[in-house]
Amino acid sequence: MNRREFLALGAAGLMSGCASLCPFAGKKLKLAVQTYVLRDLLKADLPGTYARIKELGLDGVELWNTQAFDPKVIRGLLDDNGLEVCGAHLAHDMLSPQKIEQTLDYANAVGNRNLIVAWMQPSKDEKDVVGWWKREADYYSAAALTAKRRGCRVGYHNHYHEFTQRFEGRTLWEIFMTRISQDVIIQLDVGSAVHVDEDPVYWYTRFPGRSPSVHLRDEWDKEKGFPGVVGEPPPGRRGVDWKALFAAMNADPVTEWAVLEPVTSNTFDTVSKSIDNLKSMGLV
Repeated sequence: MNRREFLALGAAGLMSGCASLCPFAGKKLKLAVQTYVLRDLLKADLPGTYARIKELGLDGVELWNTQAFDPKVIRGLLDDNGLEVCGAHLAHDMLSPQKIEQTLDYANAVGNRNLIVAWMQPSKDEKDVVGWWKREADYYSAAALTAKRRGCRVGYHNHYHEFTQRFEGRTLWEIFMTRISQDVIIQLDVGSAVHVDEDPVYWYTRFPGRSPSVHLRDEWDKEKGFPGVVGEPPPGRRGVDWKALFAAMNADPVTEWAVLEPVTSNTFDTVSKSIDNLKSMGLV
């Protein structure tokens, strides 16, 4: 057993008793796609793209660029295709005091509970990087209180820059995570973690009970034609320990969704390959 498997199974045992021995017992993760992956297809054929999502056997979608789509239209497409909305990726300012009520109006209209900022990073000339991240943590914590009153949650989705800088031995991800309130959710992008040689299983189990969803993609190398398909890392790279990760995800009582996000914009090919690979590993 390697270190990642040990960490995942240990966390599973702590969180759900026998889960370290039977990690898939009593729970079935739902599978979704982040619609950013399909952005060109959505522009060309919105109804047809939603129908194809359902044909692939997916349970839901994670929305992107919500301002571009009428919430009544999206709600209708979800209902017509028997799909759920597991969350939405938002711009940072959509959780600001000036915009959060409008953001929550949209979320309530489409039946979305999870409002997740897709990216943030201080400017290159920021002198107090740690202070910047702590202030951001307070920003999320305040927004979470507003969202909670309307049945929603706010959170943050990492990339890889959160792991590449350390201050007094701590990554920016740790600094942020230890500052935010318990009302703030997180969404680990496992492909971004492994892209900079971090262990996504370790980082997932490091903060248990905080992740309604996890983003699934393997390490990518667009120049060499590796778009992050699950189970297909670039040659010579270790990729993600998918079995250990799914054992931990199934053991965590908060995690409901596995969200696919290979690096693409105009094809279902990478999404369907990821689904096939997960099935071949016995994970979905």
